[in-house]
Amino acid sequence: MSSASLSQLVECPSCQRKLALTQLNPHLDRCLTGDDSADGSSSSNDRQIKNEQWSGILPSKASDINASVGTSASPRGMKRPTSSPTDAAGSLEPPSPGNSNLSGSSKRPKPKAGLSDTISSNNGDGNSTSGSSTQPIPSTSRSRIDAAKPFAERMRPQTLSEYVGQSDIVNDPLKVLLAQGRIPSMILWSPPGTGKTTLARLVVKSASSSSSSDPPPHRFVEISATNSGTADVKKIMDQALHPLSLTGQPTVLFIDEIQRFTRAQQDVLLPAVEKGHIVLVGAATENPSFGLQSALISRMRVFVLTKLSVDECCQVLRNALTRIQQEEADPRTSRIVSHIDSDLIRWIANMSDGDARTALSALELALSTTDASLSATSNVTSLKKALKRIALQYDRTGDMHYDTISALHKSIRGSDPDGALYWLARMVCSGDDPLFIARRLIIAASEDVNGLQALQMATASIMLVRSSVCRSAVRI
Repeated sequence: MSSASLSQLVECPSCQRKLALTQLNPHLDRCLTGDDSADGSSSSNDRQIKNEQWSGILPSKASDINASVGTSASPRGMKRPTSSPTDAAGSLEPPSPGNSNLSGSSKRPKPKAGLSDTISSNNGDGNSTSGSSTQPIPSTSRSRIDAAKPFAERMRPQTLSEYVGQSDIVNDPLKVLLAQGRIPSMILWSPPGTGKTTLARLVVKSASSSSSSDPPPHRFVEISATNSGTADVKKIMDQALHPLSLTGQPTVLFIDEIQRFTRAQQDVLLPAVEKGHIVLVGAATENPSFGLQSALISRMRVFVLTKLSVDECCQVLRNALTRIQQEEADPRTSRIVSHIDSDLIRWIANMSDGDARTALSALELALSTTDASLSATSNVTSLKKALKRIALQYDRTGDMHYDTISALHKSIRGSDPDGALYWLARMVCSGDDPLFIARRLIIAASEDVNGLQALQMATASIMLVRSSVCRSAVRI
């Protein structure tokens, strides 16, 4: 480089002073660090402005670049780290903008509160609360829904030990499976009011409580065949695959009145039951052999539940009274419950015909109509007048129709007149066809009695029934 080019004057980008090219680098080291004594041509304010401009053009050393990157990712309101003025190589270190005191470290201004900070710091009424400490407002919708449930629904047992009846099923096969935390696919078949739905819920609850963390507790889904279709079943089966594949949590699908499903709807359940994607528990009030496909029955276990005995119905009613006294703190309720004596409980149990739901509904009526100012005898008399008719479980087209006529036929064959009259009266009171009964009496007289007089009486009875039916038809 020639001497002329070295001697030419250049302008300092920081203080705009004219310097020789050879003096520019040493001058910049002193000018940017504040050690250079500048003349009056450049004021301290102008120098500060130019330093800010120069600090945006020329970055500092690599460590300062890394520090600036780290501070840009740091949370708001934290102190920006400072760096050394210069290193051994003489790298440039721009001063902090807006601060002429180089010995102290500068602080970035505190940012304004964001939207999330405003929401978490103010709950709308001036009180300062955090998002984690905000308590949800308690809702009374759940209590209102529970209060609207029928009395029999509210009195359902909460544990399997409170369950009454079906001891041959609960204590023998299910007890061993529940101890292992296993639930098989099964069909619960029984008349209404014997505890099918309650047993299904308590079985899942007991199996989930007895099982360890591996596998997780069962996921229980309950639907009814009266208001659910194929789309609902497919959606539940698709949702059951997700927890089963991730955590191994099985899904128990309980279908009430499963015999209402058509053949096509039952076909949807076959692959999931066969592969074990779901555990199917169905409740049926009709014979599963008639209402369900044989392919579905072969993959499930059928448990037949019987009607509750009189003693078991009495136990259900006593448990309900005990629960009412525990839940209700009203003294008036205690006085009303005291009027429900053991004789009334047994009378209700006899009237319910093994249906726990009917017995609990009668008990609710007794509690509602009991007058504490009257004697217990008067209350029982008024209740019996209100519940004159005994609720008989009977189905003219189902299994109970054929079971009852079979019981009548066997009573005649066994020379049991009281039993024969009982089953005959049960069929007549339930509204069965009298012509059907008369035809079966002719069969019994011909096959079992084998007497001419019995056959003549049976033939006369069917002729009398036919003439009565004809006269009724003419009147109509």
